[in-house]
Amino acid sequence: MTRTSFDHKIYDLLGSLPTEALTLELYRAAQEGADPLAFSSGGGRWGFPPSDPAPTSILYTSETKDGAVAEVVSYYRLLSPPPSKPLHVHRLVVELKRVVSLDMPMLVRLGVDPANYDGRPYLKAPARTQEIGATANFLGFDGLRAPSARHAVANIMIMADNFDLTSRLEVVESEEVDWRSWADLHP
Repeated sequence: MTRTSFDHKIYDLLGSLPTEALTLELYRAAQEGADPLAFSSGGGRWGFPPSDPAPTSILYTSETKDGAVAEVVSYYRLLSPPPSKPLHVHRLVVELKRVVSLDMPMLVRLGVDPANYDGRPYLKAPARTQEIGATANFLGFDGLRAPSARHAVANIMIMADNFDLTSRLEVVESEEVDWRSWADLHP
């Protein structure tokens, strides 16, 4: 199902932004045994969950290893008991054809509250970032670059609906990371 209505402010502003084609190395942290190339359909900061009329499947990645680990560790810190297994950080090579980049000033223009950016409002109700992600998906972007809420780096969200299956998306290296030790060094 395709979303039929969008916030005109998001639609118009995103639609006016330049895009770029990129081939780059990205990082993805995943729990042991998880497929690092599996797109998430469970929602999150940039994607609507399956309960939405138009869910968004996204592969969440980061431009640095620490950025990828920080995203997962922030979630693990909420769990009780926390997972005991190590994380696996995968270095990917990804080819994208239409990436739109958003910095914090642009996110503010799009209606994101920077004071709450590191929160998880999307767990309770649709969030502005999810609207932005859905609109980016509808506009045909295969990538959305935005600041991480967990680390001083940019994350790139790859949109499954628009990712060209002939484009490169491969794991080139994997490494086990003791997430607890990492978390101790990054409070």
